[in-house]
Amino acid sequence: MTSGARSGQQISREVESRERVVSTDDCDFLIAVHSLSGECWVIPTEVVEILDRKSLSVDALSPFYEAWAMFASSPKEFGAIGLRIRLRRQPITKLTEYWTALAIPGTPPASYRIGPKSEVTLSRPEDRYAFGIWRYLGEAARI
Repeated sequence: MTSGARSGQQISREVESRERVVSTDDCDFLIAVHSLSGECWVIPTEVVEILDRKSLSVDALSPFYEAWAMFASSPKEFGAIGLRIRLRRQPITKLTEYWTALAIPGTPPASYRIGPKSEVTLSRPEDRYAFGIWRYLGEAARI
């Protein structure tokens, strides 16, 4: 889930690494492909920003497994910008409107399990709603 990494014998180990977590400044979505099975995950880049991890387990990506239909059905609430929306930059009032309009049950939890032994806590309410909405859209789009 990073960019800017360098490799090869010619790379000086004394130079500071340019590796960083991919952001919405780079792209809107990431497509992860399992090299042995060909299984795919369609991951909103905003999710990677929210989780702020260099790598994510298959468990963490499970809501986005084969979520190709996400591209075919952008919620009408997102307007003309569609899935390029930056949810975590929206005011909390707008995020709660999206949450309600999409009929997502309950309220977004403060933490999410992203592996058998790993959990991430989201301190910003905007991140909670954004992650919850993306997760819902991913699960709804699974083939």
